Amino acid sequence: MLTRKTPLACPHCQKELPFSTYKKYFYHSYDYVTTCPHCGGRMQQENSTLWTAFKFHFPRALSQAFLFFAAFNFYIHKFGDNFWPAVLFSVALTFPAMLYHLWDGYCRLKLVKAE
Repeated sequence: MLTRKTPLACPHCQKELPFSTYKKYFYHSYDYVTTCPHCGGRMQQENSTLWTAFKFHFPRALSQAFLFFAAFNFYIHKFGDNFWPAVLFSVALTFPAMLYHLWDGYCRLKLVKAE
């Protein structure tokens, strides 16, 4: 099971960061720079390059898309031509994989001082 050994802390003041500070890294670009709410220090992800983001996220996103379409096609062929039930079935199978991807990204997130 993936777990964080220590909570995310500011690299400047070493105080624990609230979720609202680091949740931005899940939907901003790989080189996003944010500030600490405690000391105002600027921080960014460690190894924040386009290649790192691509090699980590692209295969997982591709596998999730494959899982969605495989589940969709399975439902259509097994249970008949019902579009919306097939979509719901596919989402139900793909959603845990998405949650795992987000949780793994959170466990791998390391913040360093911004340059």
